[in-house]
Amino acid sequence: MDYLDGILANSEEKLDVVLQLTADDEELVSRLLGRAKETGRSDDNEAVIRHRLDLYHEQTEAVVAKYAERGILTQVDGIGGIDEVTDRVMQAIKAAQAA
Repeated sequence: MDYLDGILANSEEKLDVVLQLTADDEELVSRLLGRAKETGRSDDNEAVIRHRLDLYHEQTEAVVAKYAERGILTQVDGIGGIDEVTDRVMQAIKAAQAA
């Protein structure tokens, strides 16, 4: 995050909004197991998927917290169809621009 801040500062730019797509871990595990089965990826088993989710949470919580402290974090529900989630993302961006 500090690295990104430096790059943006050098360009006289800043982040106005940070979007975080959210989803329940159990839903993600279910979807990823389904994808693994469809694509024949035997290396994507439940233990591996849960480990990747643990790493994701561990490595992103501090970053998410910093953006939340700055008041620029917007969480968007990532569960649903592509059009539905896209609509939520676009609404979140519009709301952030209006603020």
